[in-house]
Amino acid sequence: MAATWSGPSLADIAQEREESGGYAVGDRVTFGQGPSAGLVLDLYRPSFYGPSRALVLWDGTPDTAPREDTIAADQLTMTAPTTA
Repeated sequence: MAATWSGPSLADIAQEREESGGYAVGDRVTFGQGPSAGLVLDLYRPSFYGPSRALVLWDGTPDTAPREDTIAADQLTMTAPTTA
């Protein structure tokens, strides 16, 4: 019988939020005043002093393809938190 993975637990998500300034992988976020919206793919702490950074997959538009970018997590606004 193959093992199944059910994803992170609520405790795992809570710990990630505590360590990364309030965000977790899977959160939907926006940046600035514009319509930019994306999905957090990864969170990490740079080797130098500074806020956590997020790798975000930004939604595409009819004119642009989705793209990945890194940004300081403290510049993001969460629109939909991930759930376990």
